[in-house]
Amino acid sequence: MSAAVAEVRARWSRGQRAKNDVIYALVVVALAVARSLPRSALVAVGRALGALAWVLAPSVRALSIANVSRAFPERSPAGARALARRAYDELGALLGDTIALLRADEPVRLSFAPGAREVLDAARACGRGVVLITAHLGPWERLAAALVAEGFPLTTPVRVSYDPRLEDLLHAPLRRSRGVRALDRDAPGTPRALLRALRANEIAGFLVDLNTRVAAAPLPFFGAPAWTPTGPARLALRTGAPVVAAFATREGIVVEQVRGAAERARPTEEEVLSLTRAMTEHVERAIAREPERWIWMHDRWGARRQPIGETALVATT
Repeated sequence: MSAAVAEVRARWSRGQRAKNDVIYALVVVALAVARSLPRSALVAVGRALGALAWVLAPSVRALSIANVSRAFPERSPAGARALARRAYDELGALLGDTIALLRADEPVRLSFAPGAREVLDAARACGRGVVLITAHLGPWERLAAALVAEGFPLTTPVRVSYDPRLEDLLHAPLRRSRGVRALDRDAPGTPRALLRALRANEIAGFLVDLNTRVAAAPLPFFGAPAWTPTGPARLALRTGAPVVAAFATREGIVVEQVRGAAERARPTEEEVLSLTRAMTEHVERAIAREPERWIWMHDRWGARRQPIGETALVATT
């Protein structure tokens, strides 16, 4: 047992250790089985799990339907329920697709949509690096792998697993094996690492569509206030890095310019909020194009989740 695992386990109660050991054992067995299955089978199993989750989690199901109704008030109750139900199928399939990425021989299967690469190339041509924002929409892990495969170095802050064993078994290999540099969002050195990536004219990527424990502001999201990360906008303004939005769609990787290069050493709060709103508008439009591929079961419009410690996005403020 590594020192990191021992340190975390020491903070768990006896009951937590027993529960987490069972979860870890089940994941080990599941991954062993999954590695022997073709991608098509993994996607089918994932869809079945999505259908099962719809049935077994009524409170989350209700939240999903309520979120769809909030975002698309023109839909009938039956229409909102149907869309929420399709999202479970799609996200289950996405789980299987993501597991397939753990195999070294699994192709990336994503390419740029027409004109998308040119937008990203133009942003990097500024020489200030690129702040890239995206969402939990479609195969976002495959998007990161595809960008690296296409020659775009990518560094991204992530929330690490509560159990270091799961991080070593699943999350870290998934990204590391594809060349994605994933940083612990809450580590004190992460802000400096993101700055170094931009200074090296690389890409700093952020998922900006969830209510998470980072610096945030209540901004409109599908017409209603939702706590939205402000760190990426502040980082872009302070460094002068251009901002693009990229999404993995059914037509391929779509890249849109959000803001060109324009450094502001001391951006005002209104400038930060204005750029964050612009980012959110791109996310909204992308979700509206393929709404069944977003995670409607997330409590996007819920109460603010207070930051724990000094996270990477807090530290850039």
